[in-house]
Amino acid sequence: MNTMKYRLAAIALAGLALAAPLPASAAGAAPDVDAFAPLLVQHEGRVKPLDTFARNYLLMTAQRKQLDGKSALSWLMDLTIHPVDGAMRPLFKIRTQEVLDTLGLTKEESGHYSLAALVTGIRGRLEMLNALYRTDPKERTAIEARLVDLYLSAQQILDLQQSFTCLHRVLEVSDPDLAAALGVAPGTRVSYRKLNTERQRFARMLEITKDNPDSPRYKALIGLAQQFYALDQDKQASLMTIVPPRGDASDTKWRTPWEIVTEGGTDWQNAMLVDLEDAIAAYEAQDGAGFATHMAAFQTGVRAHVTGAVMSESVASLEVTYNRVDFFKWSIILYILAFVLLAFSWLVWQKKLRIGAGTVLAIGVAAHLAGVVMRVIIMERPPVSNLYESVVFVGLIGAMAGLAIEWRRRDGIGILIGVISGATMQFMGFSYASEGDTMGMLVAVLDSNFWLATHVLTITIGYGAVVVASVIGHIYLVQRVVRPDDKAKLRATLKNGLGVSLVALFFAVLGTILGGIWADQSWGRFWGWDPKENGALLICLWLLILLHGRIGGILKDLGFAVGLVLANLTVAAAWFGVNLLSVGLHSYGFTSGVAMGLLIFCIAEVAFGVGAYVVIKARERDGVDGSGDGSDKLAGA
Repeated sequence: MNTMKYRLAAIALAGLALAAPLPASAAGAAPDVDAFAPLLVQHEGRVKPLDTFARNYLLMTAQRKQLDGKSALSWLMDLTIHPVDGAMRPLFKIRTQEVLDTLGLTKEESGHYSLAALVTGIRGRLEMLNALYRTDPKERTAIEARLVDLYLSAQQILDLQQSFTCLHRVLEVSDPDLAAALGVAPGTRVSYRKLNTERQRFARMLEITKDNPDSPRYKALIGLAQQFYALDQDKQASLMTIVPPRGDASDTKWRTPWEIVTEGGTDWQNAMLVDLEDAIAAYEAQDGAGFATHMAAFQTGVRAHVTGAVMSESVASLEVTYNRVDFFKWSIILYILAFVLLAFSWLVWQKKLRIGAGTVLAIGVAAHLAGVVMRVIIMERPPVSNLYESVVFVGLIGAMAGLAIEWRRRDGIGILIGVISGATMQFMGFSYASEGDTMGMLVAVLDSNFWLATHVLTITIGYGAVVVASVIGHIYLVQRVVRPDDKAKLRATLKNGLGVSLVALFFAVLGTILGGIWADQSWGRFWGWDPKENGALLICLWLLILLHGRIGGILKDLGFAVGLVLANLTVAAAWFGVNLLSVGLHSYGFTSGVAMGLLIFCIAEVAFGVGAYVVIKARERDGVDGSGDGSDKLAGA
């Protein structure tokens, strides 16, 4: 945390050196910022394209994928190559007035605040923020937690801003002797990296001339030294690790440009920095041809020296495509469009609009599936390995199940099931995506493709099937309230619920058994009453109770439908609730902000199920509900 005060000071000092304009190039094609996109960076244990790196940080700070109509990559390049201008762009999303008041910020209509504004607010409150940071997270209020988040985010963005300052040619060398030592003409601007190669000579020249402080030479040298040491504060920048390791077996850590400049590197690492510096200079001068040439040389250096299991060029390009196309965004748009068409089909052109809605749903499922498959190829592992991926996968299972049901029923109910399941899960996924890289490295317990492809995948399919069954229960209750006389449709809906429940039970039980086998091999015991294991058992028991009660005739139509609605609570407890306990071997998912949402969801589900039951029973007593029970026909279905 002590580094924060140095960075806060450095932003103002570095601005003096970096604000000087560079000469423009001759007219020609402007540099293509997308050339930076496949640049590899090692971050959070994974080598990923710079495009992904930029998107993650923009999402975490601004909760958006673009800024002022520009891509996340454009934002990052503006921030790192034009640090002073980048610090002035509205970035941090702050909505709470109490947070603004604490930081002394004036409310902006956009709700977004620049790095410079946030740094100004933090600078006078460092002691208070450091104290909050040292406080146990569980003891912080919501406002205090947000202040700490902003404090840490500001440090990260400052770190990014300073990533390339050692490569900016902003230091003017007017002394002839120093210029000759650097191999440049007097008056030429050089980078910190270049001047650092003659750091000892520079220091000796200052020592020699200090006895004549009024001389023009000493004043020029001391001015250069002030700018040089202002930039020296930026060497703490640690996030932009884009230089591959040396190559020996013991060295797997990628390095930042600052680390190579200040700590030394191999000849080829230093040569790569020269290429990157030339590329940055060309980018600043709007020299498109020169930028492309030097970036290609830097990329060649990366590809020639990467070692171990790192991302190939084709996979890096695929991840960039995955980011740009954003299949999940398109899938949710298509799911919503399918719902709109379905809703209009209830009013006019019933068959044509229903067919159109089904077609749009199918295209949405295809986009959803394409996104999942691309993630599998990029990460080289099965589609479910963290909480985000499980949410996306459950949404895919629900949308596909709805499509299959519609194929058989052809009455719009399957479309409704598909769009509700797919869209709801995708919206949940978007909230998790804003918390960081969704393709992060696996925790050790999950780092096995075999068990990911068996237990985890199987139990997640079980979750998806339970969600679909619960959606069917919701639809049945709504049908029972709105159109109680449509016995055929009610019977068909409940029959679908029964069938999906059997599928859910199969996968839930199989997944739980496979989990026990995994636990026996990983931890030496088949069952340990871990909260996650208890959650899986709860799902199985609830489904068994419902199905036995239904087949045995104990649960009638209405009771079975309410039971399906409440099945969602068992999934929510096993899926999300376990992580809130922060105990057990399975507590490795995202938890921030889940507790309140989970509580609201559970209350809403109970209210819906019980409320619908009470309304329907009241209507039966009044003789309004003409559906009959129909349990004799359905009990053996």
